[in-house]
Amino acid sequence: MSERRRGVGLLEAMIAVLIMALVLYVVQQIMSSGRRGTLHGQEAADHHLAEVVLARVFEQDVKSMIPCPIRTVRGPVPATVRFDPHRIAATALQFPRFVAGEVIQVQYVFDPARREVRRLELAADGRITRAERFGTGLIARFTIEDCSPAMDASLLWLSMTLQGKLRTTRVDKVFACGFPPPGPGRAWVFDQP
Repeated sequence: MSERRRGVGLLEAMIAVLIMALVLYVVQQIMSSGRRGTLHGQEAADHHLAEVVLARVFEQDVKSMIPCPIRTVRGPVPATVRFDPHRIAATALQFPRFVAGEVIQVQYVFDPARREVRRLELAADGRITRAERFGTGLIARFTIEDCSPAMDASLLWLSMTLQGKLRTTRVDKVFACGFPPPGPGRAWVFDQP
């Protein structure tokens, strides 16, 4: 009987392996849920940063928008913004604005293939003088629409959806631009040369 007590039985070894497997499984689940939480938090931060940066730049551009044709030393600057009569929200917008005492054309274009919004500054001859990208790989939907009621100022509604692997963020922001509204609920599109 003493020889039998010295060794570990097969049943006892199987129970020990089963307990170890159960402990390792629980530890792995805790670690993976912590990793998912970290990734979820990182995506939330990325979405918030893309939203805030794009909204600030867009607001600065809209505040300095030139609402009607003007004459400058270099010649007339037409109002290139026109409204879509079909009330379809636009994914591109172009308008003139003042920057450092000069008139430039600013263009916002949504690229669904790269899932980004591009901001371009165009010189008088149409060449691109500056290009910026926002939310690359995150923006799944982007539209700009005029949502002005019959008021003295125009309101632009920027709507976008930021989509990552673990979360989706919907952004709706309204910007006042001081542009006289030609009619309710028309969307912005840009004139291409």
